Amino acid sequence: MMRVKIKNPFVFGWLLAFAMVPAFSRAQAGLRAAGDTALLLKHEFSVQQAVDYALKNNVNVKNSLLDVKIQNEINRQVTANAYPHINGSLGTTYNASVATQVIPNFISPATYSVLIAEGVKDGNGNTIQMPGDFGFIAAQFGTKQRQCGH
Repeated sequence: MMRVKIKNPFVFGWLLAFAMVPAFSRAQAGLRAAGDTALLLKHEFSVQQAVDYALKNNVNVKNSLLDVKIQNEINRQVTANAYPHINGSLGTTYNASVATQVIPNFISPATYSVLIAEGVKDGNGNTIQMPGDFGFIAAQFGTKQRQCGH
């Protein structure tokens, strides 16, 4: 007589269930013969086949295999994060026409005041005189082209 040692009661339950499959299919054979046209499929398992089938199709085994795959992916991501990362970018901006703003000349009166107070003379040796009108300054804010790289 052959003895099989089962360590896991859950596997033993599956084994017992598959051992009973042929008996249940024979019991239903009489009902199907009475007029049911469905095909009768008979599955017979040896003890080893029943254990192999139970191990292969056990939900806990399938979940454990998925957990192993998930952990392998997490390990791969952690390893990838340990490597140095290189990032870079390039950019350029071209403004075809830079806006020009006309503003009153507010700098020259203060400059002339300092020059007159210090007694600075022009190229002919005459004392510098403050003009009556300083006019306007055309100022451009911004640049025509800009390039950057990181």
